[in-house]
Amino acid sequence: QRDLQSLIQTALDNVVKVVSARVNESIPGSGGGSQSSKDSKVVGLNGSNFQEKVLNNPEVSMVAFIAPWCGHCKALLPEWEKAS
Repeated sequence: QRDLQSLIQTALDNVVKVVSARVNESIPGSGGGSQSSKDSKVVGLNGSNFQEKVLNNPEVSMVAFIAPWCGHCKALLPEWEKAS
């Protein structure tokens, strides 16, 4: 169909697909879901490990939401490593 409701529904379906795919991506340079170095406690988080690593973890966690395309975010990655 080519009505407004169908167009809106198609757009929303595509947005959901893109967001779902991005939620499950690891952030480059953030450890990719594992520890970055043997002295670091930095862990890359995604949709599949956030519950386990943050919400269900009895330890205190600090979470940084980092945009992989952002230069400022990338520049702060070494600082997060040091702070860990």
